[in-house]
Amino acid sequence: MDWLYEGRLAVYVTLGVVAMILVALWWRDRRNGWLYAAGVVGLLAAGYLLLDRLVETRAEQITRRLQTIQSAVKAGNAELVMQQFSSGFSYHGVTREQFRAMVVSHLRSRFLDDLTIWDVRIPDPAGKVFFMAKPKGQRIPTEHTGFPVEAEFVQDGDGQWRMKGFEVFHPPPAEGKTPLDVTPYVQQR
Repeated sequence: MDWLYEGRLAVYVTLGVVAMILVALWWRDRRNGWLYAAGVVGLLAAGYLLLDRLVETRAEQITRRLQTIQSAVKAGNAELVMQQFSSGFSYHGVTREQFRAMVVSHLRSRFLDDLTIWDVRIPDPAGKVFFMAKPKGQRIPTEHTGFPVEAEFVQDGDGQWRMKGFEVFHPPPAEGKTPLDVTPYVQQR
């Protein structure tokens, strides 16, 4: 049912085409019924726009969370980064609190000073998310093109979607999906 709130271009185009057909029929016949119908289609388009602006869907919320992580890393705001992670977050045995300590340390030392996230894909309602990420920092090699990431988002008790875990893979053109061991970078320095 997310299509009702996501402001999909196809819905706007369909409503626009229907409205144009109704106006063309009115132009041909000069019957007011066609104009009333076009007005109803216009109201439907306005209602759809309103729903799109007022309701944040799961996909929009997850995308916003990833964008917030990206901007918070650039700003060096570890607390804002951590607000995007679920209370049940873990990464290869690293707890949320251990991960928090690592984020604080890495942002403070500027080990990580920027993160670019792009190509976000949310294929199913289960919370799996795929995206590309390119970390930047003083000791991070710059020759890589970015890393494929598979993340799991869950809906916390407050109804918000947050990241529960993730897996980083070797960058293309690595064959297949080969996990990249980033545990040494996750451990507190």
